[in-house]
Amino acid sequence: MSILVAENLFNRVLLFFRRFMAKFRMKRKEAVLFEEFWTVIKQDLAKIERYTMDKPKELQVIGWDTMAKAQPLDPPGIPRYLETVYEGKGTIELDWKRPASVSGGPVNSYIILRRDKPAPGQPFGPWQETQAAIQEVVGLTNQPRGIDLEYRIVAVNETGNSAPSNTVAAVL
Repeated sequence: MSILVAENLFNRVLLFFRRFMAKFRMKRKEAVLFEEFWTVIKQDLAKIERYTMDKPKELQVIGWDTMAKAQPLDPPGIPRYLETVYEGKGTIELDWKRPASVSGGPVNSYIILRRDKPAPGQPFGPWQETQAAIQEVVGLTNQPRGIDLEYRIVAVNETGNSAPSNTVAAVL
């Protein structure tokens, strides 16, 4: 049992006690004593957990197990269905779907990548980070006008980046 589970249990008991107090109109003094009692218990549990954190035998004596090691995250999956919602003079709005829930770790943010083709017949330039986003829609302003542009999205979390999404093309 971790301190979080114990604290959750104590908070439930405290909520039950407050409802009980309200129902039976307990005196304020009794309620304060009860809350002080639970506060002391939570502090003691925290001290015990800190003391036994690297001592598995002591944890087993009190019926607890060692703390689980943090599981490494997977990089996020690929953002899906990138599309252009609006194109205007130097402005574009992009919309996409989160990666499938079964593919990769959670997403913290997205990076919008853009590359341009300076002149007809020339190859596209390298991908450049244009903007970051935390939602699955973004409006980009002050974009180059009159040239071929391509956009794609990369999902990001603490572990790393996803593979890039599909690409959309525009001339603004």
